[in-house]
Amino acid sequence: MMSAMTTLDWKLDQEPDQPVAFVRLEVAPGEAGTTVPKVLHRLRTWATQQGLAATLPYGRFVQWDGATGSGIMEVGVCVDGDAPGQDDIVRGRLHGGLGACAWHEGAYHALPQTWKTLDALVKAQGLQVRAPGYEVYTNFFDAPPEAELRTRVVLPVEPAE
Repeated sequence: MMSAMTTLDWKLDQEPDQPVAFVRLEVAPGEAGTTVPKVLHRLRTWATQQGLAATLPYGRFVQWDGATGSGIMEVGVCVDGDAPGQDDIVRGRLHGGLGACAWHEGAYHALPQTWKTLDALVKAQGLQVRAPGYEVYTNFFDAPPEAELRTRVVLPVEPAE
């Protein structure tokens, strides 16, 4: 967890290759907090109807405009089998490999500082980002109080060239 000195406990981990189901959507400032939960619940319902277990809900921005605070976000769940997508639900993979991983505890709106700190720590270690990072909302479906939210932040990395 981060302190006021912007330190962050993190480690390098081998991330597994995981099948996922996701929806890509445009997110405007302030919308993620209401849109993401609706999409995650819809994905879990779809997975149940397909006879799949939906685990590890995640989100990642595939395009981001820092000036406007909007972008294209992928919201998904890991699934344990094969089934075709439906409507805007797409099947894909979270590709495994080396990742810089950290835990964020507390409100989602504080996640940008965790990302900024992790990115700086990775670069200081001679690593570079190889793919869009993602957040795994580990206790999202349990609906804990905001202070008890646990988010695993994963930044896929490789040695810098």
